[in-house]
Amino acid sequence: MKTLQLKDFLKYQFISDLNYSPDGKKAAFIVSNCNEKENAYDSAIWVLEDGKYQKLTGFGQERNYLWEDENHILFQAVRTEDEKRRKEEKERFTSYYRIHIHGGEAEKAFELPFVARKMMHISGSIYGVLGDIDSKYPDHYRMSEKEKAEVAAFYKDEEDYHVIDEMQYWRNGSGYVENHRTALFIVDIERGTQVRITEPHMDVEYAEVSGGKI
Repeated sequence: MKTLQLKDFLKYQFISDLNYSPDGKKAAFIVSNCNEKENAYDSAIWVLEDGKYQKLTGFGQERNYLWEDENHILFQAVRTEDEKRRKEEKERFTSYYRIHIHGGEAEKAFELPFVARKMMHISGSIYGVLGDIDSKYPDHYRMSEKEKAEVAAFYKDEEDYHVIDEMQYWRNGSGYVENHRTALFIVDIERGTQVRITEPHMDVEYAEVSGGKI
C-alpha cells in the first residue's frame, strides 16, 4: 500500500455551500482545490441538474453566490481591470455578476458601495445583505467621493500602525478587528438603493430570510 504523500493533498477537491434553486430541481455548490503556486485555494461554481454536473465559472475565485431565479445565479467577482485597480486602492465595493446555468458568458449585474458578505433574496428586487462597516464611519457607503477620499487618506496614514481603542481587537484569520462590524442592509437592486438597518456598533453574526422577513 502506497504511503500518503504531502503532495496528495494538493489533488483533493472540497465541496461547500450547497444551495437548491427556487424550484428545488437543481443545486449549486462550490468546488475548491489547492493552488500550490499561489499558496491559496481556487474555487468555482458548479451546478447539478438531472443527475449531470456542470462547471459554471472558471476564474478560480468564485465563492460567494446565490440563486436569482431557477436559471440564473448571481456571484461576486472582480473581473475588469478597473475593478482590480479599485480593489488594489482599497475602495469599498462589491461587484455581482449574473450567469445562466445553461451556458453563456457572465455579465455584470450590479454593484454595491460596500463589501458584501452574504446576500439573501426577500422579494422582487429586494435583498437583505450582510456587509462590512467601520463603526467610526458606518455610513461610508453614502458618502460623497470627496468624503470617501478623506477617509481613504486617514486609513493610509494608519497603514504602519494600529490605534487600539476597544476589545476585542484581534481575531485569528482576520487580523485587527477593532471597530469592524458586520451590518445588515436592505438593498433594492432595481432602484439601486441601499439602507443600513442595524446600529453602528451592532455586529450581525447570522441572518436568514423566512416568509419575507429577516
